[in-house]
Amino acid sequence: MWIEIFQTGKWTSAQGKTKTYNTDDLDKIVSKFDPKNQIPATVGHPEKDTAPAYGWMKALKREGEKLLGDFEFVPEFLELLKKGIYKNRSIGLKDGAINHVAFLGGVLPAVKGMEDISFSEDNEIETYESNETPSILEETKNMENEELKKQLEEAKAELEKAKANFAEATASAENLKKQLEEVAAEKAKAEEQARTSELNNFAESLVSSGKITPVSKEKLVKVFSRIAGNADNFSEGGLVADLKDALESLPENETLKAEYACNANAKKYAECKTSKDYDGMAVDEGGAEILARAKELMAADSKLKYADAVKKATAEMKLMK
Repeated sequence: MWIEIFQTGKWTSAQGKTKTYNTDDLDKIVSKFDPKNQIPATVGHPEKDTAPAYGWMKALKREGEKLLGDFEFVPEFLELLKKGIYKNRSIGLKDGAINHVAFLGGVLPAVKGMEDISFSEDNEIETYESNETPSILEETKNMENEELKKQLEEAKAELEKAKANFAEATASAENLKKQLEEVAAEKAKAEEQARTSELNNFAESLVSSGKITPVSKEKLVKVFSRIAGNADNFSEGGLVADLKDALESLPENETLKAEYACNANAKKYAECKTSKDYDGMAVDEGGAEILARAKELMAADSKLKYADAVKKATAEMKLMK
């Protein structure tokens, strides 16, 4: 957006310095312009470097007796210009180069003269106001202040609204995160219970097939409970697969099968007498005889352990054959 900002003529600054500018002087100003310096468009002449910029001058050129600047304004300030709130422009020069362009009035149509433009060309930045009467200038400043106050209040309201929305979104996200964690924990617990049940059933099958004793099963279940919590142990080729393979390779013991069948039906040795008590379960008759003899040996010798009694009974049965 090209706007006239300066023209040739004899001008006196607010500091009382007067100088006449011709087209050569305007060309020198153009030659010193560097878009990398970010020449700001301000509301009034800034007193400090921290004053806000409402736009930037991207380019500078001379057309005849006048200088024109190409500006890029923030949308909100551009709307104020369209409404005619800022009517005049004023430039500040430092070492012969434009330092800033101050807006004191609305966007003008085809400007016939630039008498209201002020400038300086000293090492200090000097500002030049328009030739309007003090009352009009004061009114303009009041309008500017009121508009800026209004914009500030609107910005504060938007900020508070954004904070409230953010807080609501954060609370919602935290609640959702908590729910997801609870669901994940319940799922993990259910999966662990399923794995534990699988291993317990496997241990029970080892007892029923005569590969381990019920006492061994209890110890094995304790081991299983320690590995059921890690799903990786159940992967193909994992720890559980190797453990099952090793346990399933154990030889079946007919004596243990008979003992298991008896305990499952009669609950105690004294009630386990014949294969009829096994409730239709497959029982080896020879194993039952060995079991019965082992019980007799244990009854006769209270210090004799069950395993030793079974071995002794088995040896006796072989001699009898």
